[in-house]
Amino acid sequence: MKVLRFLAAITVAILGGVIWWSHPWGRLRDALYLAWDSLREPPAIPEVVEARLAACRACVLYYEPLQTCGTPLHDHDMGCWCHVPAKARIPAAKCWLRQHYGPKAKYGVFSNGWDDNL
Repeated sequence: MKVLRFLAAITVAILGGVIWWSHPWGRLRDALYLAWDSLREPPAIPEVVEARLAACRACVLYYEPLQTCGTPLHDHDMGCWCHVPAKARIPAAKCWLRQHYGPKAKYGVFSNGWDDNL
């Protein structure tokens, strides 16, 4: 089931990138970097992974059916569309919401994303 959700998330992100030409190559590039980093780096420590997952699950961008950060199926400009369980395991991964809106800024009712120490 985990592999199917991962493959579904990647497929939706790629198709969404093709449909909405505003971000297709950037999103595809980010997905490839994510895949490369997950293969070459040891995973983050379990406490960090769980804290990241908890922050993502509490965020309104989180799309539960695919376990992704946002989805092109609803609002194609929000989130990185990454598969959250895969991204949370990469030590150098960054939170899309925090990267785009900063640690103090809130966008609507969104959480502030991952803490800086995650």
